[in-house]
Amino acid sequence: MPSILFNFSLYGFLKNQLYFDPFLIIYLKTQSLSWFSIGLLLGIRDLTVNIFEIPSGFISDRLGRRRTLIFGWLCYISSFIFFIFASNFLLFLPAFLLFGIGESFRSGTHKAIIFSWLKSRSMEDQRTKVYGYTRSWSQIGSAVSVIIAGTVVIIWGNIRLLFIITLIPYIFGLVNFMFYPRDESVSVLSRDANQNSFFSVLKGLFTRPHLLKAMFESLSFEGIYQVFKPWFQVFLFTGGILLASRSDLASSNTAAGLTIMAGYAFLHIIGAVGSRHSHRLREKLGSEVAAMNFLWLIFTATFTSMAITAFFGFYLIAGFHFIILSLAYNLWRPVFLSYFDSFTPDNLQATVLSMESQAKSLSKALLAPCIGFIVDFTGLRFVPTFFLILIVISLLIISRFRNLKPSPDFKV
Repeated sequence: MPSILFNFSLYGFLKNQLYFDPFLIIYLKTQSLSWFSIGLLLGIRDLTVNIFEIPSGFISDRLGRRRTLIFGWLCYISSFIFFIFASNFLLFLPAFLLFGIGESFRSGTHKAIIFSWLKSRSMEDQRTKVYGYTRSWSQIGSAVSVIIAGTVVIIWGNIRLLFIITLIPYIFGLVNFMFYPRDESVSVLSRDANQNSFFSVLKGLFTRPHLLKAMFESLSFEGIYQVFKPWFQVFLFTGGILLASRSDLASSNTAAGLTIMAGYAFLHIIGAVGSRHSHRLREKLGSEVAAMNFLWLIFTATFTSMAITAFFGFYLIAGFHFIILSLAYNLWRPVFLSYFDSFTPDNLQATVLSMESQAKSLSKALLAPCIGFIVDFTGLRFVPTFFLILIVISLLIISRFRNLKPSPDFKV
């Protein structure tokens, strides 16, 4: 294995050492925030990603991807420091804003670095396999992270401590970037760069229906998954509390903490398996499109079952459905990126991938407060039903454009 793949994999492992993440919504609730306020903060974070996403990709393509990654990483670290001291909505706001900026400068940039490295070695046919391999290390990192986080919460009972220890792996992440390929094709923006200007890129992308269709499909599948993902911990926590309802409060909290730790660890291990073997699904079904159709079927069936169990109050069972969703998502992501990359020029990689990520961020920004509002007034039982309705609507729209083919001469 080339040594740079070790650095790519280490990046994925370290970036997912977000020890606070499995307990974030629960922690915000302990700070006397309403579910709507929590959803609003999540929406603001994703709206920040949305605002900075395309400019960050354009800056990355022109000024250097490695530099862009380092800047995004520093924004993450600043965000964690704000989280450590925050105690109300206004103090949490800059923490979520900085996290959103870091996310926007990181998202499409690292994928573009991987794809550019593959193309420089004529290994384009290995896109799905290599990206799936590095992504599997991200999932392993998440599994390790949740075990550490759960242990800290159970032993010390202090969720705020998780923000402090998250700083450690992110400092190591900065060191890892020192071993990345140096920025090579960096250009200086000038009047002669009009053809590849930011607005030319936008015009070229939005005048190609096949690309818009691909972005909408990504928004639907991945956006729904990512909007629902933070609520996994709420289902597990609620289910764990109900499971230990005959015990005292301390025992109930311990049971809930163990449930979250076990649930998230299993979720990420399954996700790692999905990422590493996504290329096998594509090979077995013959194409990226066939694999994507199959995963849509799994996605819809799982949400249907989850909606039924949640409606009848079986929150723990409903929560563990998310493990199947994680497997489907981690099979989907490398397959979709390979499909998406196959008709996207190398010099626009980060910009196009950032636009794809922006579509998801916008949907998350709009939906997160809505979910919080629903939970405030109806409780958890109708949340999966709401997502199932979104899936049905999305599939009806996608089905009308299923036969759209990518243009072979994508140029801007």
